[in-house]
Amino acid sequence: MLCCVYTRFVYEVPYIDSFIEHYLRLGFDKIFILYHDIIDYDVPENLLEEVELIKVENNGNKLLNEYKHLFQDEDEDEDENETHYDWVLNVDADEFLLLDAKYRSIKEYIHAKLCEESEINIFQFSWGWLHAFNPPSGYTLS
Repeated sequence: MLCCVYTRFVYEVPYIDSFIEHYLRLGFDKIFILYHDIIDYDVPENLLEEVELIKVENNGNKLLNEYKHLFQDEDEDEDENETHYDWVLNVDADEFLLLDAKYRSIKEYIHAKLCEESEINIFQFSWGWLHAFNPPSGYTLS
């Protein structure tokens, strides 16, 4: 079972290193990042196999659809060198999936759920926010 993350980073470079680290620790095999920013970012050399950063124009909501060929089989004749991903997590750059501690990885989670119901083909995760309504004056994100 191969799992990938598919996201876009548009002017959100402060999140990128923690984003990559988080999703690799969850056990995703590949992270596809559609990247548009005025600040250059290069994937660390030791992560080049796991992380593919594609520099793109900011085409808004059309962007994700334009590049889904990176992980999706489009023709019947599959290229032997292309990898087929069984599961794709599409998240925003500032979204971090948290699994129950009883699951050590995304694959363990998926396997457990498929054992409960083998016909599952999509998961919906609830998202939560932590927000300070009255932050101290001068508060900034380093």
